[in-house]
Amino acid sequence: MIRHVVALLASAPFPAAVSAGADTPPPFSFTREVRAGERTFLADFGRIAVPERRGRDGSPGIEIAVCRLRSTAEKPGPPLFFLPGLPGTATSLRESEAFAPLFARILERCDVVLLDQRGTGESRPNLDWDSPDWKPWLLYGGEAAATAHALDSARAARAHFAKPGFDTGAYDALESADDVDAVRRAIGYGRADLMGHSSGSHLALTVLRRHPDAVRRLVSVGTAGPDDLMKPPSESDAALARVARLVREDPAAGKGMPDLAGSLRALLEKLEKEPQPVRVADPRTGESVETALGAFGLRLLLLQDLGDETDLTVFPRLVRSLENRDPALAEWFLGKRVRQLRRFPVALFASRASIGASKGVLKRIESEAPGSLFGTARLLFCPAIGAALGVRDVGDEARSAVKSDVPALFVSGTLDAHTPPDQAERVRAGFPNSVHLVLEDLGHDSILFDERARERIVAFLAGKPAQDERLAGTRLRFAPVEGAADPSIHPSLSTGFAPRNAK
Repeated sequence: MIRHVVALLASAPFPAAVSAGADTPPPFSFTREVRAGERTFLADFGRIAVPERRGRDGSPGIEIAVCRLRSTAEKPGPPLFFLPGLPGTATSLRESEAFAPLFARILERCDVVLLDQRGTGESRPNLDWDSPDWKPWLLYGGEAAATAHALDSARAARAHFAKPGFDTGAYDALESADDVDAVRRAIGYGRADLMGHSSGSHLALTVLRRHPDAVRRLVSVGTAGPDDLMKPPSESDAALARVARLVREDPAAGKGMPDLAGSLRALLEKLEKEPQPVRVADPRTGESVETALGAFGLRLLLLQDLGDETDLTVFPRLVRSLENRDPALAEWFLGKRVRQLRRFPVALFASRASIGASKGVLKRIESEAPGSLFGTARLLFCPAIGAALGVRDVGDEARSAVKSDVPALFVSGTLDAHTPPDQAERVRAGFPNSVHLVLEDLGHDSILFDERARERIVAFLAGKPAQDERLAGTRLRFAPVEGAADPSIHPSLSTGFAPRNAK
């Protein structure tokens, strides 16, 4: 989940229309073609007005950006609403074309609706704050300094958006769920199917809880349950233990690092005392900035990619390089995250903080953190950052189990540390008409685009019989911990990657 949480990408402006007029249905403002491989589909783009805060007199209106991929069927069936993670953006031309191949076969049966959650992407306002005082690389130093910078930035962002009259506290998970239903009604749909990925699955469950009569079927890919966003540290430790076992069994990395967890613990202790000097590019100016990678920062970097099987392949090499005080590989990972956090993501922090955690989960986090490799890093400055943004906690009722008779398909990957299969099983307990597809050796993002999963999703939405399945995958190939490495294993090992020793 953390990887998605901080992998916020700025969306391009709405594309210019290539066709519009009488055939462009309200509430859409223009239509254009979206390419999915060799096929093209008509897509309607527009924005739908909703209150910023429902139930409050005088609340200003905001707009939710929507893209509808039109079905090729003569008589389309119930539409599919796709809710990506982050909180997600999906309506720019770039993003809609990136998602279109996922839905090409579904479009033969029904429309697919993509939307940008409030405060993100093409929705108005966009609360990604482009502030010269926001320095994302400071999140990767020591915990105290990182927390102070995050909270100071949150308070400044709240004040910045209050000037034109926007309330950052209104960009919470409950309002976002009601936005989805408002979009459904504005387009004129009856019951719809929901498909959520990662935190988008949490949103889908919230929509189902609040608007049960609006949902026909549910597909949850990488399931984040109602009380799963703030994870106990032991769950991250267990995920790392799974990776460590794979490293031990790997012919390239096993001999060089037979105890990944032990090596990481020793490295974190070293970085706590002596952070690693690193250089990154300021994403606003392009200038090189010297900073330091501390123990907290390394924890955050690892957590962001702990559910991504592609990045896992260089974890042992990353640990060894930092043991040797070589910053090059760490700079590659840090640079990626700093670029993705060019703007301070108000809506992301606000939504996450509003979801919060039950007292039981918070107590587990407090008790487990001192003995964990990851401590409290996965909290991502919550709940304090929520208070800085003025966000309300959704409450324990909204974190209770969702129970529904709608047919549901859960899809999980065994290497997904953010939304592992056991989370889906916990949620599934409230869905008597459900099946679970588990994909071996796949991580958080890969499960969304796996062809086998796609086939089963298409069949499920079409109403075909489904059953629990567990499908074999391809075992990971790790980079050696030192020496020459095949660049095909990971992009950081390409010819442009030059290890160097810190001065």
